[in-house]
Amino acid sequence: MNFQIMKLIDKYAGWFLCTLFSVLELFFKTFHKPVKLDALNVKNILFIKFWGMGSILLSTPLLKAVKEKYPDSKIHYLTLSRNREIVQMLEPVDNIITLNIDKGISGFIVSFFGIVYQMRSLKLDIVFDIEFFTRFSAIVTYLSGAKERIGFKAWEVWRGHLHTIGVPFNRYWHVTQNFYNLASVLGIPENKNLELLEPKPLFNEVVETPVLLGRHKLISKEYICINPNAGELALSRKWPKTNFIELTKLILTNTNYTVVYVGSKKERINSDAILSEINDPRVINMSGEMTISELIIIIKNAKMLVSNDSGPLHLAVALKTPTISFFGPETPVLYGHSKEPHTVFFKNIDCSPCINVHEDKTFYCHKNYPLCLEEIKVQEVWETLKKHLN
Repeated sequence: MNFQIMKLIDKYAGWFLCTLFSVLELFFKTFHKPVKLDALNVKNILFIKFWGMGSILLSTPLLKAVKEKYPDSKIHYLTLSRNREIVQMLEPVDNIITLNIDKGISGFIVSFFGIVYQMRSLKLDIVFDIEFFTRFSAIVTYLSGAKERIGFKAWEVWRGHLHTIGVPFNRYWHVTQNFYNLASVLGIPENKNLELLEPKPLFNEVVETPVLLGRHKLISKEYICINPNAGELALSRKWPKTNFIELTKLILTNTNYTVVYVGSKKERINSDAILSEINDPRVINMSGEMTISELIIIIKNAKMLVSNDSGPLHLAVALKTPTISFFGPETPVLYGHSKEPHTVFFKNIDCSPCINVHEDKTFYCHKNYPLCLEEIKVQEVWETLKKHLN
């Protein structure tokens, strides 16, 4: 299904369903006493995060903390079917439930009723809705039948009374810290030094790494990964194509490094357009040719990753690969990684950032073109890159 259509459905049909279920919830509360969280014998915990490989990775400190709090519980994770592979790599997760949105409306409806059945059959104790402010995730959380339902609340977005506990979203905290804060109601102590869990490939890493590197002639070669893509949630986050071309040429002219372009199958056309302007055998386009497990190996063994604000950026951080990243429409306050060995470029012009989690990350450009990204010049990125390489 088209992402823009889903946003419209969430906005209008979601509002109606949130209202309907909120009335039902208020009705049922008159007959049932609320269950106190500390009285629960917690056995089954569900996390809901549909969108974004990067956001799933940013939620891993929360997963780890909850598992440590309830070591005997089973951790379930509900996400889109396209994200199954990355969730399988997260050690705290015991069971994955997936929603399929790639088979049209009828396929979505069948999949939706399937996940509701699976959730209710688990007899869930706690659900963490870690989507930001989609009404759909609040509805799914309510239909789970869990005793406690924890999610973000904000005055800007009304999602009804479908969560039993609402936690404020602080737009001045990093997303990782906001996710972690959802567990504060469980008595989990504050932690200001959160680290992302490293996802483990779904094969023998020791055996497969030399095979994968050898297949692409990267054995004993030093290389830099470049991700010129930004994912379908906010395509406006891309640094200009011409800048990637110029930066790649500077790397090839002034160093002995190979350059590896990464991305999904859908994003390969973007990489092809860039590399058609370079035409150098030291540039390898691996976009759309790898599983997530293979992408992990490629990024983990890279000298560094140069990337827009997107999933591969957060994957590199989890793998402890140095990064250079570009922000403009989105704020690095929420999603950036600026501690060594990571560098964020953000110009902070008067209209930037313009994407807001309270508005489904809808892009509004005051200047009708992304000046916030165009102001990040190739030469300053190249100077920073040289320092990293040295």
